[in-house]
Amino acid sequence: MSALKDDDDDDDVNNSNVHRLQIPRSTATDGRAMSSLVSIPSLDFHEEIVDELLQKDGIVVLAEGLGMATVLAMTIKKSHEEATRKEARRREKMRRFLEEEKKSVGEEFLLPPNEEEEEAATTATKKKENKEEELEFEKDSIVKPKVVVIVGASETLRTATIREFERLYPDAAYPPLEVTADVSMAIRARHYAMGTPCFVTSRIFAVDLLANRLPAENVAGMIVANAHSVEDISGEGFCARLFREKNRRGFMRGLTDRPYDASKAFEGVERSMKSLFVRNVTFWPRFRMNVKTCLDPHEPNVIELRQEMTEDMKKIQEAIVQVMDQCMKELRKSDFVDVAELTVQSGLFKSFDTTISRQLEPMWNVVPRKTKQLVRDLRTLRRLADLVLKVDPVSFLKHCEMLKVTERHD
Repeated sequence: MSALKDDDDDDDVNNSNVHRLQIPRSTATDGRAMSSLVSIPSLDFHEEIVDELLQKDGIVVLAEGLGMATVLAMTIKKSHEEATRKEARRREKMRRFLEEEKKSVGEEFLLPPNEEEEEAATTATKKKENKEEELEFEKDSIVKPKVVVIVGASETLRTATIREFERLYPDAAYPPLEVTADVSMAIRARHYAMGTPCFVTSRIFAVDLLANRLPAENVAGMIVANAHSVEDISGEGFCARLFREKNRRGFMRGLTDRPYDASKAFEGVERSMKSLFVRNVTFWPRFRMNVKTCLDPHEPNVIELRQEMTEDMKKIQEAIVQVMDQCMKELRKSDFVDVAELTVQSGLFKSFDTTISRQLEPMWNVVPRKTKQLVRDLRTLRRLADLVLKVDPVSFLKHCEMLKVTERHD
């Protein structure tokens, strides 16, 4: 049996290593070499992905390992710059409109006053006009920045993205802020007012929108990481609905590097697009020409190391396989499950649980208790087979002792 690794969030950190260049060991301590590392540009297809996403809102599905953190950092930066430019143009148009409106107002015809009244009226008018011009200049010169909100990112992805943002844009005034429950309300309000891009949990973002601490009109748009998991009942889907109800102009952009997870569910991509109110989806596999031409000249040198199992590990694994085989034989006697898919080899994979659940879900209320217990036992055994290859002996024993208490049944 080979080690079966779960799709953990740790893959997000590895994604950011695709674009990094290796520095020779002799120059790693050189100050000039370290400064040149900061200015390493992103790959060409990263620029194409971000530019395409800025042109039209939608969901981008990347292949695993193409640099999710890099693409997310570039999307945050360019989205923030785009929102600032739009706000500046809007204020400039408003200022011109007000000036034209003043010029279009006709002069009033009044009786000619005497010299003293005319001089006093002229002085008061000049003072008033100067004050109004100063106030208008202050309002027009200060462009209130809008906030770019990022939701749905895991902790590892947030850390990797902030690191990539600081690497790609070392001179940026406000790097993305990680907003969690530990960040006070006053600090959040101050960064919202400054227009700092914020990684926000869906719960905090929803509360701030409902309490009007962050008005929806002050949000430039939402960037949803791990967009494949967005549903109408998810926290990100609820935030997207709240934001879109109050702000029709803000952008909505989704990113994910889990193409398998996006496609395995029934109408997975369509469901996410509906929840995020977008109409476009773009796929970037490794065999796409833009990606292939960029990565092929720099193929990695992979060295595979195999760690042999100990004799005790082999005995434990054989015992688990024997118990799984007996459970399979008992489950084959049931009329509710397809016998063709009930093999020990298939039972070792995570997809086995999904396959069995899909077959039994429509008739779960009439499935016998023994069959339900067999399905749960197979899930537990598969988990044990996975833990044998991953954890240390003490942790494995502790898990087995816990199972003796929690999984006890008649």
